[in-house]
Amino acid sequence: MSAFLFWTALFLSPMLQCEAGVKEELQPLGSDQPPEGRIDEILSIAPKKFFEHFVRQKRPVIIRKALDGTAPMHLWNDIYLSKEHGNVEVNVDLTKTENRSAESREMALQEFLLDYKRKSYYLIDTLPVSMQKEFPLPLLLSCRGFLDRLQVQCVGMLFVS
Repeated sequence: MSAFLFWTALFLSPMLQCEAGVKEELQPLGSDQPPEGRIDEILSIAPKKFFEHFVRQKRPVIIRKALDGTAPMHLWNDIYLSKEHGNVEVNVDLTKTENRSAESREMALQEFLLDYKRKSYYLIDTLPVSMQKEFPLPLLLSCRGFLDRLQVQCVGMLFVS
C-alpha cells in the first residue's frame, strides 16, 4: 500500500526535482519518464464495486472530483490554513530532494506556510487530527470493512479536481 497522497500533494511546489538534479517547472509528477502502465480514472463508483475492482486487486486509481464542494478544495489555502490551523505542529523535511538522512524537524504549520515557497521545505506529516473534521472521507471509502482497516495509508489513490 502506498501513502495517502492528498496531504503532501496539497503543499507541493510547482517546481519538481528530478533524479538527475534537473529542475522541471510546472510539469506533471513523473513526466520525466515513460509510463509503466495505465492507471484508471473514475468520477464515482459504488463502495462495494470500488473495493472489489481496486482495493482487493491492489490497483491504483485516480478519483476525479471526489472532493469537489469540500473544505479542502474551496477553503484550504495558505491564509485559511495559517489562520485556522497555524498552531498545529507538523513534521517537515528541510529539503525537497530524496535523502533519508536529511534533517527534518517539527514546526508550526504557520511557520511552514510562511517559508515553503522560499525554502526547500517539504511537509512529510499525515493529516493532523484537528484538520480531519474538515476533510470528508469520500462515500466510496465508506464500507465498514474498508473503514476498519483505513488508517494513515490507502490504496494508491490520488484525489484530483
